[in-house]
Amino acid sequence: MIKIAKTIFSLLLTSALIWAGTTGKISGLVTDANTGEPLPGANVYVEIGGQAFGAASDADGYFVILNVPPGTYTVKAAYIGYTPVEIKNVVVRIDLTTTLNIKMQEQVLQTETVVVEASRPIVVKDISNSQLNLEAKAIENLPITSVNQALVLQAGIESSADGIIVRGSSPRQVLYMVDGLSMNDERSNMPYSFNSITAIKEIQVQTGGFNAEYGDLRAGLVNVVTKEGSTDRYNLSIFSSVRTIWCV
Repeated sequence: MIKIAKTIFSLLLTSALIWAGTTGKISGLVTDANTGEPLPGANVYVEIGGQAFGAASDADGYFVILNVPPGTYTVKAAYIGYTPVEIKNVVVRIDLTTTLNIKMQEQVLQTETVVVEASRPIVVKDISNSQLNLEAKAIENLPITSVNQALVLQAGIESSADGIIVRGSSPRQVLYMVDGLSMNDERSNMPYSFNSITAIKEIQVQTGGFNAEYGDLRAGLVNVVTKEGSTDRYNLSIFSSVRTIWCV
């Protein structure tokens, strides 16, 4: 029994480490738009890469969708006797919770799906540290060819021969992670930032108030999540630059 318990504990711990620092979650309430009463058993889901991530609301109308990769999605809600709802442009961040309060209209006659535009909150309640997020769309619009070049454009970060320096510290005090795995050398603790800029889905930079899941850092955390490859096509990215020479 002791060996079985240890095995189960190891599997659970390994599973938690795999997902740590690479995904976010979506949670909120599903209520009746007219009465404000919670709707238990409502199906809330999001489609990602042909797969559906979803959950059913509990007796209080509360739902949680876990292990959602960072990105912008359309969240759908369905409930018997109510008009289906779609919430577009829902942004999911690494290690953060996106809160949605879904209000559904009682369906009397067959009508079209209600489409709602998600708005970003002014104050994010589940952030207790100093951090910034760079999405793939923002990175693609920058005149850069590497991850370090994107990072040094942010306040408090500068470049050095050994890597990035956060708030005047040493590169050894910065933890560089890719898809939940540390890229720091085990002996020198120097980070290796060799990712292709076209493979980046989102970059999160934390400069204080680190969670307990991260160690071996003092100055900052660079958390990189890469894109998933397509199963039905090939992608090719080409960098080009133009230099203009003026002759007088």
